[in-house]
Amino acid sequence: EVSLLDTVALLRTAIIRGDDESGRALLDAGPEGVDLLRDLLKGELRLDLPAGRDRALIDHVTAVSCALAARYPEKYAAVFADVSWMKHSEVLDGLGYTQRPEAVPVLITALSSQLPGVTRLSAAISLRYFRDDAAIRALTDALNDPDQLVRYHAQESLAALGVSPSA
Repeated sequence: EVSLLDTVALLRTAIIRGDDESGRALLDAGPEGVDLLRDLLKGELRLDLPAGRDRALIDHVTAVSCALAARYPEKYAAVFADVSWMKHSEVLDGLGYTQRPEAVPVLITALSSQLPGVTRLSAAISLRYFRDDAAIRALTDALNDPDQLVRYHAQESLAALGVSPSA
């Protein structure tokens, strides 16, 4: 069994390195990684991450989020399938990987919100994992989003679902 302190260290390493090996080590430590990600995003966990690598670290947090969601979908959805998390694009990305029905309302709410375009496009991307009438309606509505990237990803998600934009 891996201790909580060891799991924190594994999370830190996975975020810093962003490689498959460190990601697998975190996933193998168990579903507690989901709770630690929550604590990190809430600002309740400090990892002393290196400065000057902000873009890479953001990408690595997103990769960790998606990996945890894919490995532990029930736990991830139980923690993050709530509209209070919809401002976090890395969480919206992860919710898609859960493929859990409770993720759909959060993703639809985020997609139709006034949140920044990068957040809305994360919701549009994640909705491609849900063949759900409400998700398809939300993606179809997003074809009129003011942000071109949101429109693009809504169209791509509809295509991934095999839905014609005119549907």
